[in-house]
Amino acid sequence: MDEGMGRASKLEYRVDAAEAELFEATMVPAVFGPWAPELVRLAGPAPGERVLDLACGTGVVARLAAQAVGATGGVSGCDINQGMLEVAERVAAEAGHQIAYHQGSADALPFDDNSFDLVMCQQGLQFFPDKPAALREILRVLAPAGRFAAAVWRSAEHCPGQHAFIRALEKHGFDAAAARRPFAFYDAGELEAVAAAAGFQSVVVTSSKLASRFHSPQQYINVLAAGAPSMRMALEQAGEELREAVLADAAASLDEYMDGEGLEIPMESHLLMARR
Repeated sequence: MDEGMGRASKLEYRVDAAEAELFEATMVPAVFGPWAPELVRLAGPAPGERVLDLACGTGVVARLAAQAVGATGGVSGCDINQGMLEVAERVAAEAGHQIAYHQGSADALPFDDNSFDLVMCQQGLQFFPDKPAALREILRVLAPAGRFAAAVWRSAEHCPGQHAFIRALEKHGFDAAAARRPFAFYDAGELEAVAAAAGFQSVVVTSSKLASRFHSPQQYINVLAAGAPSMRMALEQAGEELREAVLADAAASLDEYMDGEGLEIPMESHLLMARR
């Protein structure tokens, strides 16, 4: 992704508390919730460890980490969006988790050196305007031999639900750049190279595939349109009539993923594991 474009669009992804509540209610159960255990299993947070969930959103990874590290450990979350943090704090408190949430940018983390044994980042790295700077900051806040684990979507073609949405936007003449941004860092070789160049050791990138279930293609597309900031932003170009046409076309193209139990949508992600 062009870094200049990334900087220019940085503020476009600000999410207020109402939008974050919608994200927690829709996208977390549908997309981020199923992937969070994969990332946590890869990272292996242990009792007593200090963990940071970077680009934490509403905190699904942080909550799983809190269960793993127990009362002797500590979990922090960091996100640029205060709206996301407000919801994360509420959900964590309701679940009885002690998680410290902080607002901050990935390229200027609000933490001291050597603050964490483990940093995890679920589907956030591709949005960072300056990825090398963010990775250097992650190195800085990691303790010696600390670990970094991240999940980054493969290309849109490997996530056919989102790809159907993108194709429908383009069919109707809309700019789908915002909808493509979650897939902007899809190349496994580039992901590995950027992490190694930043100074990480033992960098390994693998790929994983999961599926989410919905009653119908229309339900899935409605979830994306309502809860995914990138998809919602792309739809803002359309009036009501064209918006409905985009959603209908996207849903119609997913019929091949229907079975006797409803819709099963596959999603593929790269998983990065590295050490300081």
